[in-house]
Amino acid sequence: MNKNRFMLDTSYKNADLRGQNFKGKNLSGLDFTGTDIRGTNFSNAILKGVNFSQAKAGVQLQWRSIQFLLAFIVTILTGTLSGLNSSFTTYFFKPGFIQEYTVFPGIALLVMFVTVVLIIVLIGFTFEAFIIISIAGAIAFATAGTVAFAVAGVVAGVVAVAIAGSIAVAFSFTIGGAFTVAFNFVAASFTAVFLSFVVAAFVSAGFFSPNFNFTFKSVDFIFAITSNSFKFNFTFDNVIAFIFAIASNGLGIYVLRRSWEEDKKFSLLQTIITGFGAIGGTNFENADLTDADFTKATLKGCSFFKADLTRICWDDAKGLRFAKVEETSILVNPAVRELLITRKGRKQSYRNANLRGANLNGVNLEQADLRQSDLSNATLRTANLTSANLTEVMAVGTDFTGACLTGACLESWNIDSNTKLREVNCKFVYLKNGELERRPSSGNFLPGDFSKLFEEVLNTIDLIFREGIDWIAFIDTFKKVQVKNQETELTVKKIESKDGILVIRVSVSDDANKEKIQSDFNKGYNPEYTTVNILKDIVFSLLEKVSSKQISIQIDNNTNMMNSKDSSRTVNISDSNVNASGAGTLSLANISGIVANTINQLPSTSEPHKPGIKELLEQLKTAIESELNLNDKDRDKALKYINNIAEVGKNPQDKSAQEKAEPIIDALKGMFAGLTNAANLVKAGETLIPLIAKIFGL
Repeated sequence: MNKNRFMLDTSYKNADLRGQNFKGKNLSGLDFTGTDIRGTNFSNAILKGVNFSQAKAGVQLQWRSIQFLLAFIVTILTGTLSGLNSSFTTYFFKPGFIQEYTVFPGIALLVMFVTVVLIIVLIGFTFEAFIIISIAGAIAFATAGTVAFAVAGVVAGVVAVAIAGSIAVAFSFTIGGAFTVAFNFVAASFTAVFLSFVVAAFVSAGFFSPNFNFTFKSVDFIFAITSNSFKFNFTFDNVIAFIFAIASNGLGIYVLRRSWEEDKKFSLLQTIITGFGAIGGTNFENADLTDADFTKATLKGCSFFKADLTRICWDDAKGLRFAKVEETSILVNPAVRELLITRKGRKQSYRNANLRGANLNGVNLEQADLRQSDLSNATLRTANLTSANLTEVMAVGTDFTGACLTGACLESWNIDSNTKLREVNCKFVYLKNGELERRPSSGNFLPGDFSKLFEEVLNTIDLIFREGIDWIAFIDTFKKVQVKNQETELTVKKIESKDGILVIRVSVSDDANKEKIQSDFNKGYNPEYTTVNILKDIVFSLLEKVSSKQISIQIDNNTNMMNSKDSSRTVNISDSNVNASGAGTLSLANISGIVANTINQLPSTSEPHKPGIKELLEQLKTAIESELNLNDKDRDKALKYINNIAEVGKNPQDKSAQEKAEPIIDALKGMFAGLTNAANLVKAGETLIPLIAKIFGL
């Protein structure tokens, strides 16, 4: 038994566990059905498969009261600040002020206020918005200050105050709106929506009405608003103040509404609100809740920050939108969260949605748009995916057992050997959007056909050739990939050609590393050079077969051939050495053949991923021979250098070999440096020559 397991045989069903501490405990598989867990600490606990159905989580009454009080105080303060700021604006438009300091400070205030409002409306309450507002404020200050100095130097300071004031007005109402949402969250009513703005209006009125002495005493307040002393003077500055009050309140209401509707532009405020609401609430931070069940649970005020929420059942959970989660959680998306709670997604769009690890068992996703969504490790057992669009969906490790996929579009969907397709109910599917490429082409799948079809695809790799194929290069590369991946059986299963594109389907084992095999082939397939290497391998294969015997080959040609009196040639092959004598030369006797023969005598590397002297010289020889911008003289010269290096490379660590190799390598470097037109060869030399020198200890 796991020593960290906590009270394994204890039932918590319908228990009162308010404020208890289960931090770091292993409670996997236990039953908390109907339990009151408000304020309980489950942080860092292991809660795999725990049943929290109908549990009551969130914040206890005492903490709720503290939250209410804090939100109420902040709402009053922001309302008061808003009223003061609104009254502050009137000062810049009084006749006496304009006469003394000009109208520029007032204009700067108006322009900056409108700018801030537009930025908040268009960009939202984000860090980017703060940066833009700061830049705009600096520009406004510089511009207005310059104009003001032309009139009166003292005005510059007043302009700065005006700009700062306009920003304060806008932000006070923005923040006021945000905390109003928080207050509403705590109070569960819309009382706070009006409270902040009522306070702001009365505070503002107390400043711009000369006959109204505002106090915080309720008696004086009631007397004031019911007596004749409460009057509004329709002067220019009072009208400006009134407009500011309306605009500021409107901004606050706008922010409140967008935050309440979970607008992404105000996600920062939403994070503040949920974080505030989770103070003192049930804590699941960093807990492992894999396969847990929160059916019909009350979760308002819980914190699931950085918890593992894989395959949790949220069916009919309450207050989940007010739970604290990180930005990467699938619960951040309102549409996804609603799907997890209601299990209804018919004809809804979840395009590009993060549904990773979601529990969608039995969910109705008929005709849903799931294009490019991430369903990795999600479970959709018995889900209805009839006519759903699964184009480019990521379904690695996804469980579709018993799901209905009839009429679904599966274009370029991504599945792997861990994707479960057992007992899938499917009559037909489409492999292209627009109901194209129906499978089967006619009729319907028989029971089990769908699973067999795609499980076969799971164990294959498609090698795609869009510009034709070099079969010699393909065979050579495929054999090398087979050798490199000996633990996996690779066989060509099917070859298809359509619209000029050739697809070779290769079957692999269940546990094969498909990405590695695909990468090995893509890196190795090079039609431009492989044919030369194939021919070279054939020659050396023949040489190896006869290397154990001394063979003399006498070739007698017609004396009239090539006008030669004696065309006989003798070729001696011993221990892989080729020696030709007699009239003329054989094809293997040219410089390229000599170099190839010399290199072939070198030992092969014992490390597949680390080329030795033989492999490096072969690569450099191929690069020299394939360089089109190299004349015959320079090509022969370079090949002779390669041959000389191969001669001394049989024992590269020997001191005499190092001494002989150094001047040859230096000469080769110097030659490559002068090849201005052979860019590909020079590049190859820059890579290979230092590696060759390193083998000699140079």
